[in-house]
Amino acid sequence: MLKKITIVVGLLILFGGGIWLGNNLDRFSFSGGRDGLRFIQEQADLGAGDQLTKEGIDAPDFTLTDIDGRTFSLSDFRGSPVIIEIMAAWCGTCISETDDFRKALDAYPELSIISIDVDPTETEKEIDRFRRAYSRPDFDNRWLFARDTDQVSVKYGAPFTGTTILIDSEGKIAYRDSWSTDFEEIQKAIIKLGYSGGGGITSFSEQSIDEKLAAYNLDIEQEIEDLRQIYGNQEYRVALIKIDNMFCPSCPRMIKDVLYKTVAGIKEVRISFYEGKGLVVYDRTQSSPEDIVNSPIFDDTQYPDAPTIYDASIIKDISL
Repeated sequence: MLKKITIVVGLLILFGGGIWLGNNLDRFSFSGGRDGLRFIQEQADLGAGDQLTKEGIDAPDFTLTDIDGRTFSLSDFRGSPVIIEIMAAWCGTCISETDDFRKALDAYPELSIISIDVDPTETEKEIDRFRRAYSRPDFDNRWLFARDTDQVSVKYGAPFTGTTILIDSEGKIAYRDSWSTDFEEIQKAIIKLGYSGGGGITSFSEQSIDEKLAAYNLDIEQEIEDLRQIYGNQEYRVALIKIDNMFCPSCPRMIKDVLYKTVAGIKEVRISFYEGKGLVVYDRTQSSPEDIVNSPIFDDTQYPDAPTIYDASIIKDISL
């Protein structure tokens, strides 16, 4: 039942956000730029994503640097299976799949996972917070997290976060799922490659959706101290704001994009979907907390075609 609910909600988010996104391309930037986004959208419309990663063909190689500073290529994983996940820290499907990925890593010691974040606005700290919430320290060498700096989403025709692609030990495509992958599907695909599994999943415990979101929460005081270390010697302040009506983990992504585009002097935005709060670092010579909460993203008269209308209020303005 939970899986069905997740799929239905995911479809609403995908199509609602996708329609709004398509009408507002000029306001946003994505991995591969506007041309890259248009390309993968066009390829998705033509069904070309499945052709680019058709079962049995050679997987396009790429080179990335993970959030720990390690540079690697897909070809480095030859000799064992590897999962490529197209993801973002705000992606609800990606959050729900973490249980299944941990199960797969437990059950198949030969397996590695490369989670590639395609949101260029997300910081390495945000990606690392996702990793710490949903991965495990003993997976650090087998579950890598990296930004998409080599247009992997374009090479693989993968316009949607949550896309999962399994590469076999010879570097060929063995399986692709562009929606939502569960452990049973991964297991079937890996068994077809001849792996019986030598691990167990006794160390694994499933989390509810609320537990998952809570795990990826902001420690407000710790975040403020972190921002103070980064911006404390400059003319910046941080506004702690309350944000109402966020209905999905992707909402912070949309809010951040519009704030960066519409409010002068914003340096960094960190939002907790679970708590409904945000920290916005701004240059006090260019803007104010009032400018932030009056941004167009919180005003339906300026963004009438947005999939939802958020409300924001100031909790407090903090000196750094």
